[in-house]
Amino acid sequence: MEAAETLRFGYSFRDLVQWISPALVSGSAFNPAVDWWKCSYIGFAAIGACALGLFHLPRRRAAAVGTLLAVVLVLILGDSTALTQALWEHFPALRYIRYPGNLSYLAVLPLSLLAATGLERFNRRSGLL
Repeated sequence: MEAAETLRFGYSFRDLVQWISPALVSGSAFNPAVDWWKCSYIGFAAIGACALGLFHLPRRRAAAVGTLLAVVLVLILGDSTALTQALWEHFPALRYIRYPGNLSYLAVLPLSLLAATGLERFNRRSGLL
């Protein structure tokens, strides 16, 4: 596929706030029927658990999870930055992937690990869960 078609539906840095909640986006700025590829929500509680988990993971594991999330970020940004656009245009394997936004699901595994770590830590400290 050509780069113009492949990079058609990617995220921008401004779109990343939608990962937390669509409530953080102003009313008319986001329409799920039109911006379908940006419908990836984590939620406020889960993002809090992820932050707690990242803080309490050992440094090497936190670095590994952070690296995985950074790779996903670079992939979903598509043509938003010169670096990500060059990667999509010159890395042959990415030519077979249609739309960078479709890769946002790759963040589920590292975010799930962080949320589980954060909830476990919260449970140990508070005894609520």
